[in-house]
Amino acid sequence: MVLYGRAAVFEDIVPSLVGLDPERGGWRRSPAGTPLLIECAGGRLTGKTALLKELEGQYAERLPQAYVDLDKKDFGHSGLASPPDETVPNASRVSDLLFLLLYELRQKPKKFGSGLTFPWLTQGLLAVTNWQAAGPAGLEASMRNLVELLKTSQPDVDARRARVLRAVERLSPAARELVPAAGELVSELIGLVAEEVLGPRANRDGLLWWKARRVRPQGDGYAQLTTLAMRFRSTPGRSENADGRRFAEKHLVAALLEDIADHYTWFRRRNLLPRPLLLLDNAHCELGVRFMDLLTETWFDTSPRTRPGVVVTTLAPEPAFPEPGGTAPSTRVVSASCHRQGPVGEPADWVLRVSMAQLWRDEVWELPGAEMLTADLSRVLHRFSAGRVGIAKALVRAARQKLDAHRSVRYEQLLDLEAADGSGRPVYEHLLRVLVSEEAADRALLAHLSPALDIDAATALQATAPDSSVRGNRSADVRRLLAHAGPARAVQPGAGGSFIADRPLRALLLHDLRVRASTATGAAGWLAPHHDARDCYPTGPDGRVDDRALHHALACGETDTVVAALHERLADEDAPAWLASLNLICAAPGPPANLPAPTPVPCPACSAGEDSVHQAVELLLLGLWAQSQPLAPPAPTAIAEIGRQLSILATTGTPAAQRVFGEAHIVWPPLLLNNWTQAPDLPTWGNNH
Repeated sequence: MVLYGRAAVFEDIVPSLVGLDPERGGWRRSPAGTPLLIECAGGRLTGKTALLKELEGQYAERLPQAYVDLDKKDFGHSGLASPPDETVPNASRVSDLLFLLLYELRQKPKKFGSGLTFPWLTQGLLAVTNWQAAGPAGLEASMRNLVELLKTSQPDVDARRARVLRAVERLSPAARELVPAAGELVSELIGLVAEEVLGPRANRDGLLWWKARRVRPQGDGYAQLTTLAMRFRSTPGRSENADGRRFAEKHLVAALLEDIADHYTWFRRRNLLPRPLLLLDNAHCELGVRFMDLLTETWFDTSPRTRPGVVVTTLAPEPAFPEPGGTAPSTRVVSASCHRQGPVGEPADWVLRVSMAQLWRDEVWELPGAEMLTADLSRVLHRFSAGRVGIAKALVRAARQKLDAHRSVRYEQLLDLEAADGSGRPVYEHLLRVLVSEEAADRALLAHLSPALDIDAATALQATAPDSSVRGNRSADVRRLLAHAGPARAVQPGAGGSFIADRPLRALLLHDLRVRASTATGAAGWLAPHHDARDCYPTGPDGRVDDRALHHALACGETDTVVAALHERLADEDAPAWLASLNLICAAPGPPANLPAPTPVPCPACSAGEDSVHQAVELLLLGLWAQSQPLAPPAPTAIAEIGRQLSILATTGTPAAQRVFGEAHIVWPPLLLNNWTQAPDLPTWGNNH
């Protein structure tokens, strides 16, 4: 599978972390210093999971590795159950995760080296999961049980193996008896490590290591492990032991890292034995944040030793549109070193954050099925998707399916094409189900809020949002849905950013709102939220109408109102501010076809000799609005008309205004609009815009 824009990860970053180049099949000598943890950040449908899966496939037979989806209850491994919450006394999501990492990294690669052993982590996990003490009497019994489990007095290997296996098997009913909800996962994970039999030397060294960890000020390794288990234990329904559990989990994570480091002896390092690879998906979720905090703190606290390669993915803001010339670290190119020597200031400094590179225009054309698309159609898909591979891929497949059947595709119908997943749904709904929710009520809620240009307008729209019998707190629902969709940078100039600032997501939601409104009389479902949002911006004492109110008026088809306001401002407002207002207003979404005709509005600025200026403002507004729709390709005739109207405005007003409109006439049509730039991204030549 070809993954575009990921060269830095596949060719440089990961080979340097693990010391192996899978493409060339040879060893890679890593730079001096301690490797950094690599965080690949991007919005939804940017290919984060595909990136990790491709890495998993490339290194599958070459080195110990583990892939884990931190946002799934089964960690992305079907068959594993999970405890419902963090009130289980002898298990947590972190301990479950460590069990799984231990199991995965123990597997022997086919081509290089051997699987890892984890005596120190095994001792710690067996201690916390076998903990049963509920009082002073139980404390002594549990201490004896732990000593019996870890003692090394059996010289015979088979006898020792049987003894440990019997002890491990006892954990399953004990855990089930203590906490039925956790029993299934604990039993299953314990079963995965049941074959982990500690030899006398490893056990003895492990106890010495735990003694040196100083979990408590005094005591041998057994005492340290007993205290570890006591600190880990959490009483159901109470949260005061959270710090103790985190304290214990940090020691367990340290044991994981030190077991890995201990495996890489001088001889193995000398022979360039490849290092293990941890692939952690969705590290932005609650468990991911918690585990990454523990991992970075431990990485930071311990002395430099051999470390595994760690690549994680997180949900992060998307740029407003692709920036091929950007210099920030990305999965396409990274100039910074992935290793660091010497101390750093904070644990977070051990993380190198790279953004998921967006597809370039030519790469959209190279997607499977895109070879049949015209150049303009592929560019429309590229601009609409903002280079996000999951969105572009879904649109390409839908367009190819339509082309195969009918040999033509209309740009304005792209989002309504049937998705190529066999569901029979339109592709816009298919994408919203991934980006927002499978629930129609959730999608309807965000679609209703999508016209809002700021938080105040969104708050007002929540009061009129569609009702649902299962919906409780609407504000909480909105926060949850937007968090799922992913954060995005504000991109709307002149208003501090639209409420839903992710452009592809907002365009999809507005289309969903448009489709819903097209089935109602008078497009009420479209007009109502735009009217409610417009009401948030009262007219100023000087009679000036807010740009955001005009944005919503244009979305409602009230072109007379907008043209009159812009015409009236020409005499009083400087040209850069006027162009900035035009920019924001023309970014308004197009209304549904069943929109009723608005009431005509006279223009107070018109007089017998100014009809040509009014007409120029009207044609400029309508032309730029049409060219700024998300699926609109550049139309040379319409763009030439925009240039003509700008040239008319360049002959009116003050000399300063004439210069600005003349500059817009020279730059906007030929250099920007013909090259796929739209409102609200056109320059206005003002200091404040």
